[in-house]
Amino acid sequence: LDGERFLNMLDAIDELLAAPPVHTRAEEEEEDEEANEGETDKKILMEHLEKAFKKVRKRDAKVAEHYHDTDLPLHKREDYVHDVRKAVKKLRYATAAAEAAG
Repeated sequence: LDGERFLNMLDAIDELLAAPPVHTRAEEEEEDEEANEGETDKKILMEHLEKAFKKVRKRDAKVAEHYHDTDLPLHKREDYVHDVRKAVKKLRYATAAAEAAG
């Protein structure tokens, strides 16, 4: 108990007691605002992902409805499939961006 480390610890305790870290109401409100901003960002990302997913489902439903309709030209039916692929690609990129954002 008479070593340098123990004496340094006692000095640190004295400094802490002399000037304790105190959070002010303004600091607490600022921390709350930062937390709310993070939640808002997450909410916006989730809304974007939900919208992209709905678009994929809607376009997939068109494919299911029209792909086997031989009255439509083949290129038109393939356009429906291509639209689904594009929507899925956008959803994949949006998901990767949301995952990277945390």
